[in-house]
Amino acid sequence: MCFAPRSTTPPCISVDDWHDGSVAEAAHDAFYELLLEGADADEWDPVEHLDGRVPTLPPMEELGRYRTVIWTLDRVGGFLRQAQRESTYHAIEGHVRAGGNLILEGASALASLGGTDAYTYRPSYAPGEFIHDHVGVDSLVNAGSNANPAYPDAYGYAFLGGLAVNPDAFPDVPVDTLGKWADGYEQFGGVPYCEVVRPTERTARLYLFDSYLNGTLDEKPCGTVHFPVDGTGSFALFGFPLYYLVTDPAVEMIQGVLEAIEEYQEPAELLFFEWAAERRSVDLSWYLNPPDGPVGCNVERKVGPRDSTGVYVRVNDALVLVGDTGRYRLLDEDVSPGTTYTYRLEVVERWGGTAYHGPWQVEVPDDAPTDRLSAPYPSPSFGSVELSYGVAEDHRWVDITVYDVTGRRVKTIETRGASAGSYDVTWDGTNAAGQRVAPGVYFLRARIGGASFERKVVMLK
Repeated sequence: MCFAPRSTTPPCISVDDWHDGSVAEAAHDAFYELLLEGADADEWDPVEHLDGRVPTLPPMEELGRYRTVIWTLDRVGGFLRQAQRESTYHAIEGHVRAGGNLILEGASALASLGGTDAYTYRPSYAPGEFIHDHVGVDSLVNAGSNANPAYPDAYGYAFLGGLAVNPDAFPDVPVDTLGKWADGYEQFGGVPYCEVVRPTERTARLYLFDSYLNGTLDEKPCGTVHFPVDGTGSFALFGFPLYYLVTDPAVEMIQGVLEAIEEYQEPAELLFFEWAAERRSVDLSWYLNPPDGPVGCNVERKVGPRDSTGVYVRVNDALVLVGDTGRYRLLDEDVSPGTTYTYRLEVVERWGGTAYHGPWQVEVPDDAPTDRLSAPYPSPSFGSVELSYGVAEDHRWVDITVYDVTGRRVKTIETRGASAGSYDVTWDGTNAAGQRVAPGVYFLRARIGGASFERKVVMLK
């Protein structure tokens, strides 16, 4: 599964589900305009999308147009809480399961997602449930407030800010006690109804709870992001309303989260794909950027040319993994002489999505194998260069030497007798004395039996 929005659609949509009147709408809207200034986001306000006189939440087909949904809840759970309580709204779950990302923030955010409030929420979630598997949380505690006399122990748990787990990546996000202090400060001692959670193993802890007077919930996770491996979307949870934070660090935080989610789902780039076909084998190799980004690759093949109607069949038994030099390689030995095959490459991304590259049409020769020398890769290069060569018959002498543009010998990188087959060789970018060569153009000249080959490579500083 590979999620991709329509190219004409902005990457984000902000769902403004804040309607309790605790903050002037103009001030609230101005904050979120700053928060998402660089995100190129559309907006959905339920009170502006009426079904008759009833505000509506965005349907699945609307959310599905965007890579990332940012959902803001008020302290009573917006319209989402009631919809979840009645089990009438499934678009959030559907969006994430289909590979879309979601950032949920607000007072009692996770309780509202579960259709409950700060006093009736479920404290734990089991494997197989959406909150456990896709939000990445297995338990929840709501800090509450001291407004309800039935819960006197909640006093002093009010939220004063989030402490960054990794200060090099994200800033601390304190509550703006001077400019935007939550209504009811004298009563609550801070922003009430915020949450701490226990993340599952694959969920990153972003922020820890900083409370007023009571350390019971101090330094417990209150901001997390779950990175999937099954092709679904990432889910960032902030168990506190972003509006009450100091604006500048809040902007830096949300931009950092958006970048982290986008980077996690950024597909690997195919830099180079080549093959060498012999009568009984096809030697395939390729490079990806970053080389260790994907989990691995699959190679699929069909019999016939590129435009044939044949069925692709996977060639490899296990995922093809990156080698020590950053190259992926697969030797397909189940081929017949004189046959045309078409290959394509499936890259399995770390988040579980897949991307296909190709197809490439390969002609397997029917005549005797020939001596060969591949093009060097990478070129230009900042360091090592790889190439492969083929030997047609046993007992042939192989000599591969590097020369500079003046014809002066720089270094011999292969000299040996070889049996028929395919071989790899690496030039580490040094001369015969082991020193790094100067930037410039170099030539790799090979003699394989009676055949001669020359390949050019550019070395950079």
